[in-house]
Amino acid sequence: MSQEKITLACVTKPHLHRLKVLLPKVLPFVDECVLIFGEKDQESIDYVKSLGPKIRAYHYVWRDNFADSWNAYLEKIKEGWVLILDDDEIPSDALLESLRGHIESSGNGTKYSCIEFRCNPISEGQDMGPCNYFREIFFKYSPGMHYRSAHKSGCHQRLVGYQSRMIRCDDVYYHIKPLIDEYRNASRNYFIYSIWESDQNIYQSEDWVELKKLITEHHPNVKTFPDFDKLLIENKIAEPIKKWMVFWYNKLRDHPERNEMRALTSYFMKYLHPGEAKLWGFVE
Repeated sequence: MSQEKITLACVTKPHLHRLKVLLPKVLPFVDECVLIFGEKDQESIDYVKSLGPKIRAYHYVWRDNFADSWNAYLEKIKEGWVLILDDDEIPSDALLESLRGHIESSGNGTKYSCIEFRCNPISEGQDMGPCNYFREIFFKYSPGMHYRSAHKSGCHQRLVGYQSRMIRCDDVYYHIKPLIDEYRNASRNYFIYSIWESDQNIYQSEDWVELKKLITEHHPNVKTFPDFDKLLIENKIAEPIKKWMVFWYNKLRDHPERNEMRALTSYFMKYLHPGEAKLWGFVE
């Protein structure tokens, strides 16, 4: 069986309760773990230290750019194969047990150097079963590999520099999300899109432009989504932004493709401050 190093990599806020599920599950199957913490949290630091020398944890400030944060972990890895997981993604036993065999069959990465595994969503505790979404979460490291933003906003990232082709495997990883996290993540993505710098070659919808204008006017100190999220959680966003949320939610009700915009209103009105829903006449 192959002895090539396997590294677990995870970029996390950190969410300690998630790491307490993910790390004990995966550590026995990997040689080391690289964690990137977007915020400093002493309790999380103490916890990962308690798990032993396999783990290396680093702090890299979240700047609303996925590619930047994912490149931060990649800079710490120089060899072997990488298992990249979000902190709410738990690989199945079958997936973990298959990793060494996949390396052996890859011909040292010459036959294939990346594997997509099937997602199995679990929402609000309900197992949705394996879906048709596959994600490239296991790959052979190659010098020069890096993440590139798929959009100018930095909202999505794509890894480039694979040594050879990609294959697909039906073994699953479980994506475990309560609805509030789904809404929050969609809100984060929508916010990042809205703060694009002006560019005549980039299409910006009317609602994106309005949100950026309102935030700049009423909350000039907001620079990243964590800044905005703090205002949402503390119910300190300006009244014009609340009105904007409900207006655009209703206007786009029949446009499900704009679900990230509508998620921002649902996140605030339904999950953070349901009392506001009655005040503003919000109905989901």
